[in-house]
Amino acid sequence: MKISGGHMHKKIMIQGTGSSVGKSIITAGLCRVFAQDGYRVSPFKSQNMALNSFVTKLGLEMGRASCRERV
Repeated sequence: MKISGGHMHKKIMIQGTGSSVGKSIITAGLCRVFAQDGYRVSPFKSQNMALNSFVTKLGLEMGRASCRERV
């Protein structure tokens, strides 16, 4: 936890067993509940490019989801 200006910042991590298991839906719901209870929420979704990348014809690297959207 990080203290800034006398306030303690609490963190929570949502993890799942794979893609499309509902992590974003759960996070959105929790953010709504916390915001309604007066908390300031700051959701963050990281991207793991190391295990989820595709090499283009030009030899560049892109995320597979981005490549799939452009097909």
